[in-house]
This record gives sequence, C-alpha cells and structure tokens, in this order.
Amino acid sequence: MVAPTCSTNQNARQSLKMGKQLVLHQNEKLQNAKKVVCDPSYLPDKVKAVRKVARAICIMSHPIPHTNDAHSTQVILPQKQLGRKSDMYSISLQED
Repeated sequence: MVAPTCSTNQNARQSLKMGKQLVLHQNEKLQNAKKVVCDPSYLPDKVKAVRKVARAICIMSHPIPHTNDAHSTQVILPQKQLGRKSDMYSISLQED
C-alpha cells in the first residue's frame, strides 16, 4: 500500500492521463497518482460542472422566529416544500 501524499499550495501546470495513472507536472517534478482530490480550479480540464452552490451571509437584528431564542440553530428547508431538486440549509449563530 502506498501512503497518500499531501501537496498544499502547489501549482499543477499540466496533467496527463496515462493508462490508469494521472501524471501531474508540479514544480518541475512529475507526480504519479491513481486518484487526485483537489479544488476543481487546479485541474479545470478534468472536471465538469454539474451543479452550482449559492452562499450568502445575512446579518440579522433578531433571532430566527420559533426557535425559542436559541444561540445557534440549523434550519433545513425540504426540497418538496420548496419545489426544488435539493434541500436548502441555513445556520444561525449568535454572539453573546
């Protein structure tokens, strides 16, 4: 068994698929890997966008209603009630 390798803050200039191996040209070195887990921006030619994620931050002057003034809450909005393909999640954190 080969131990996993972690390469943080490294630029992969080029990637080539050779058989079942993925070869990365990284900082003048060749790195071989069967699997690569990374942010999609590192290998744009190897990814396909299938969904989008929207994120937002709301600064509220009051707690979320019907939560008994809890300091932190998670609200899950089911897809069927929203008429969407996936659930929506919301979290509320309160500073004391």
